[in-house]
Amino acid sequence: MYGQDAFRRFERRALERVLDENERAVIATGGGLVTDPSTYELLLERCFCVWLKASPQEHMSRVVAQGDMRPFSGRLQGRSAALEEIRRLLADRERAYARAPLALDTSGRTVRQTLQELRKALP
Repeated sequence: MYGQDAFRRFERRALERVLDENERAVIATGGGLVTDPSTYELLLERCFCVWLKASPQEHMSRVVAQGDMRPFSGRLQGRSAALEEIRRLLADRERAYARAPLALDTSGRTVRQTLQELRKALP
């Protein structure tokens, strides 16, 4: 409603509040958080970060399964264009995501399977 810059400011304030009010928490951020370097630095400094990777097709399926049709809105026309946009976003953000100390590929896995793998991988 107020644009991307305002959204990132609200996102940072929410993260700061959660970090200040909770000694321990599991925080699931949106994938775009990494586009604000100072907010991502805060997350990396104060949290153990895990990159939950997935293929572009898996991302698309999950978004659509949630009833979120953003990949098909705006300038994107059709499934192939939306999938290409997801590929581009993931490629653009890959270096930032890779700064997380742990990465798990969740493609083709259930939430339960991913949780089991995460438990095994945590330090």
